[in-house]
Amino acid sequence: MAEKRDYYEVLGLSRSASPEEIKKAYRKTAMRYHPDQNEGDSIAEEKFKEAAEAYEILADQQKRAQYDQFGHQAFNAGGGFGGGFGGGFSNANDIFEQFSFSGDLGDIFSDMLNGGRRRSGPVRGAHLRYNLEVDFEEAVLGSTRTLTLNSNDTGTREKIKLKIPAGVESGSRQRLAGKGEQGARGGPAGDLFIVFHVRDHAFFRRNNLDILLEVPVPFNIAMLGGEIKVPTLYGDVKLKIPAGTQNGKMFRMKGQGIKDQAHGYGKGDQHVMVNIEVPAKLSGKERKAMEKLCTSLDKNHFEESVKLQKDASRFYDRKQKLENDE
Repeated sequence: MAEKRDYYEVLGLSRSASPEEIKKAYRKTAMRYHPDQNEGDSIAEEKFKEAAEAYEILADQQKRAQYDQFGHQAFNAGGGFGGGFGGGFSNANDIFEQFSFSGDLGDIFSDMLNGGRRRSGPVRGAHLRYNLEVDFEEAVLGSTRTLTLNSNDTGTREKIKLKIPAGVESGSRQRLAGKGEQGARGGPAGDLFIVFHVRDHAFFRRNNLDILLEVPVPFNIAMLGGEIKVPTLYGDVKLKIPAGTQNGKMFRMKGQGIKDQAHGYGKGDQHVMVNIEVPAKLSGKERKAMEKLCTSLDKNHFEESVKLQKDASRFYDRKQKLENDE
């Protein structure tokens, strides 16, 4: 049996190579010797499997440390690669999934490393990704889009009706089975993955399934109490403002948040923060009325403060008397 080459040599790396350098070197080597590029070349086939073996060890921090110390002996007698893929990868497809969606590359790679020859039968097509920007309302309420996709195989354009479920977020994915690249030699097509990117809203903010909103409240309503209309995802809703409401007060509007159709987790609430509006200008009459009110409020506040001070003084006097009696 031929002696195994040094794993670093296989990938053309120095022994101080970083994890990112190992990944790049493996991908370059695997693509160079891949069966699709070297049909019928048994030497390329061996180098392809050799590169995969080297990557399996060097990409795992613990295995790499063992290899650096003991070399190939560290993985003899079933301790390493010899018994098949272990540790970080359940099969050969897992390696390719570190870089992109697995398509026919992963299928062929799996067969090669399981001892078989290059497939001559049907091979599944590669998966594709489509980035889709949607408005805030589309994402939280749900919507329907018609997408026009170009086929790389036939050059035709296909229209797909896409249903966007309520509750999707930026980064959410939707899988359309069989809408990826066509398979080779009559194999099934891959899948298409729609990745959503949600635009910001002018005044609504999202926190999981809850909606956050800041609303202006007139000074007189905050002071005397009343009702205001608050916009929600489903239309305007009346909100009761108690007398004496302070700036920054939060109100919860139950059930006015996002309905999660994507996962079926229920429906959120809307949280409203009050931003009290102080009049920018007052007429002479309004100013006098406000001054009178403020004088009255100041007087009441002063009298209340005096009362509190007297109550506190009496409390401490009684406390001192009790302590002296003891």
